[in-house]
Amino acid sequence: MALVVGLLAFVRLGQWSLWIDEIFTLSDSLDQSVGDNPVGYVVFGWFYRAVLSFGERPDEWTMRILPAIFGWLGIPLTYWAFHKTAGRRVAAAAALLLAASSWHLYWAQNARFYTLVQDLALLGAGFGLRGLFGLEGKRRLGLLVTGLGFFGLATLAHPTAGLVAAAFVLAAIFMIVTNLGDGRTLGQGGAGKLLLGVGVLGLIAVAIWGRPIYTLWVNNKGGGTPIHLVLSLGFFVTPIVGAAALFGAVDSVLRRSTFGQLASLVVIFGTLAAALVSFFARMSAQYMFAFLPWFCLMAALPLGCLKAKRERFLGLGFLGLLALSGITSEGLYLTVRSGERPHWREAYRYVWNHRSGNDQIFGMAGEVGQYYLEPQTLELREIDALSYLDRWRAGAVRAWAREDRRAWFVLNREELLDWPTETKNDFEAMLAADCRLVKSWPLYVESRNLSVEVYLRE
Repeated sequence: MALVVGLLAFVRLGQWSLWIDEIFTLSDSLDQSVGDNPVGYVVFGWFYRAVLSFGERPDEWTMRILPAIFGWLGIPLTYWAFHKTAGRRVAAAAALLLAASSWHLYWAQNARFYTLVQDLALLGAGFGLRGLFGLEGKRRLGLLVTGLGFFGLATLAHPTAGLVAAAFVLAAIFMIVTNLGDGRTLGQGGAGKLLLGVGVLGLIAVAIWGRPIYTLWVNNKGGGTPIHLVLSLGFFVTPIVGAAALFGAVDSVLRRSTFGQLASLVVIFGTLAAALVSFFARMSAQYMFAFLPWFCLMAALPLGCLKAKRERFLGLGFLGLLALSGITSEGLYLTVRSGERPHWREAYRYVWNHRSGNDQIFGMAGEVGQYYLEPQTLELREIDALSYLDRWRAGAVRAWAREDRRAWFVLNREELLDWPTETKNDFEAMLAADCRLVKSWPLYVESRNLSVEVYLRE
């Protein structure tokens, strides 16, 4: 059933407008310099260049089909990663909860690396757990090394995967050192020494590369607050799955389940690390997406100890409630929430169809506007089809107001909240006095305003 629900990743895949990070994925993947995420850029770059070889620039569907495939593959990988240690029933339930997550569906329909990262991290977890628990006899150390290797590949696909790798290693070391559960068994066969060595190397790597990565992150993302992380993580994991995961953690402690406590520590250490980072840099839930299968696993863990027929029936109802809640959210995502994407495509195409040759165009998400206003170009980071409308270049508003040419303004009101107050007020006053609203695409998702408006000054 999980595999069938997972097919929603391919529904309306090309219907939603691109947003700015998807444009960056296309542009940067085609660039020969692969940047900080070499595995992701190499994989996506190879695919996009293959598409270009047929003479067509990748469109929305083409750009997203690879992440959708990776997203669907994450469902059987979740089962494979955990069924040896958690049991088939729990692993299957975790896979179903992953498939029924609108958060998972959203990133499966995004031209970004997150589902690839999640798959690599699941491979790391699957091999790592088999090695830790000695499930393959003499190959124990080899499996653990293989798992750590996949965690490394995931980190090279996106640096935030390092949180999962670090949480996994720290959780295993903690259990071995404290002999929590049956930690002594986990450390047999040289596994403990290997993990300790990896942990030391990780600390050295953080000491060498941590500061420049942190500086780059702050410059790009700005300062942060734990409140944003807590609210976004709670929203995307969902309160009902989060509460079930908490119950699973408590149940694992009460039953002294070695695997359950290890899985709980992976989630706890990962969340604490993200929370610590959030005090200094903007940290949102998307950077913890690779932990989603672990949250689903924790929510499903109590199903593993149900023995009596009545208990299993109640457990099935509990799982059905969790899955139905997620599937309902996915239905909203595919319908009234419009893929939770601002309608940039519709807005820029409207401007394209109604503009005159001498018109000025000012727009937010300028790279997206470049994509839709210049149908053949691949130079998407060099904006020439329009002028960028953002907080960094907002000081030119007064100059724009003095121009005699017709001007189009494509904007999302929520982004104006980041503008300096005086500049924002001047711009909104100009819209009210000199422009008229010619078209709008309302879209409200929970507390977010994703609506796009087009104003014309004649």
